[in-house]
Amino acid sequence: MTEEDIRAIQTWLNETYGFNLEVDGSYGPATSEAAVRGVQTELNRQYGANISIDGSFGPSTQAAWQTVAQGAQGNLTQLVQSQLIGLGYDVNGFDGSFGPGLLEAVQAFQMDFNLTVDGRVGPQTAFTLFNQEVAAIQSIQIWLNQTYGLDVEVDNSFGPTTSEAIIRGVQTELNRQYGANLTVDGSFGPATQAAWETVVQGDSGNLIRLVQAELIGLGYNVDGFDGNFGPGLLEAVRTFQSDFGLEVDGRVGPATAYTLFTGEPANGGDDGNNDGDDDGDIGNEGDLPGSLQEAEPDMLGFDTATVVSSSVASQMVGSGYEYAIRYVSLESTNVDLSISEATGILESGLGLMIVQRVKNPGWIPTPSLGTEYGQNAANHVSNLGFPEGITVFLDLEGIDLNTPSSDIIAYCTNWYNEVENKGFSPGIYIAYDSGLDSSQLSNLPFKYYWKSGSNVPVPDTGWDLIQQLPLDIIVNGLQLTKI
Repeated sequence: MTEEDIRAIQTWLNETYGFNLEVDGSYGPATSEAAVRGVQTELNRQYGANISIDGSFGPSTQAAWQTVAQGAQGNLTQLVQSQLIGLGYDVNGFDGSFGPGLLEAVQAFQMDFNLTVDGRVGPQTAFTLFNQEVAAIQSIQIWLNQTYGLDVEVDNSFGPTTSEAIIRGVQTELNRQYGANLTVDGSFGPATQAAWETVVQGDSGNLIRLVQAELIGLGYNVDGFDGNFGPGLLEAVRTFQSDFGLEVDGRVGPATAYTLFTGEPANGGDDGNNDGDDDGDIGNEGDLPGSLQEAEPDMLGFDTATVVSSSVASQMVGSGYEYAIRYVSLESTNVDLSISEATGILESGLGLMIVQRVKNPGWIPTPSLGTEYGQNAANHVSNLGFPEGITVFLDLEGIDLNTPSSDIIAYCTNWYNEVENKGFSPGIYIAYDSGLDSSQLSNLPFKYYWKSGSNVPVPDTGWDLIQQLPLDIIVNGLQLTKI
């Protein structure tokens, strides 16, 4: 994909549909939205779909979609080509003809995004292809794997694994391009900060793309994931710097890079030389803004595994949300919610509760793990600066169902005790394969019960929080589940 390829697409969209796209060679949200508007126009013209031309590939557009396959010709096929080109696939021409090159690109896309690999662009493939908000993180994960030989799960979740992979990419590039001789460990510590090379508008290459990746993961609109430091990225960098109290100069120097890749201030108690461990001396109790409040009935909230920037938090308030639930890590080092993120969320007017991450499906809880993870959760929440009394949730799901229920109960009880002894209010999130029935759940010591979108046993106390279907929706560019 070259800038000339994108300019050709933008020119064609303008000429074919009367749009006024800037022909800048950057396949960002504006171009992707224009492609969707083109799709909606074609579905109305050719098939009488009568759908709104709003540039959002939602359920009505998906329902109206007409499958295109090898041998097809026309504008729908050309719009498929445009979107695949924008995502970096080689379709062997932008001509509206569904030939062998486009077939191969569609199959590669389907394989990359865990779709049925049949080479046909049906409703599900089209939804994933044209809904760029859904595909953005997956595109980053695929690129990281292909470029650096990593094995990041392609799941559209911008969690610690993806963020660590981006830092590994940064370290690899600093070694390759500048002979930095860094350890590629995924931790943006003092050595990586010292080796960082400032990037500015007009630069291009993989370091730029890694900056774009991290900003996209944080919810900023960088206007493309293409390795070019253009006006869209400049605006995103300036917004990020303003959000995090950095000098707003639009340059990604060592201080901005440190905060971008760690979520922590570059000039704090350790003069920016944080080793990536959020559990140091910073963030004593009472440091966060706001006060402890009881949640009111029917409040609209959300949980997300994605970092919530202060600008996105403000957008969520504007969309009617009243609180967020964010993660802390299982391990003794917290690589999830940071003090900066928590501060931005609270200053936006959102309330904030905490849930601890859970191990991959098939894990086996033990009493000792309950103690260890409970201690870690309590320490993370305390070190972040939350006051006593805040609700902290245990995530109970995906358990090896051969685990004795007595071990699961002991795990939960020990976790509860560690969190409660620190002065916090323990809650529990119940999802699939919790390993306990209604009676056993009811006999746990937890006061607050949070139901997932799965069909799960109901405790006698009922539910205090309930996830709303569908899960993993996109609001203001943030993947979340409503509560």
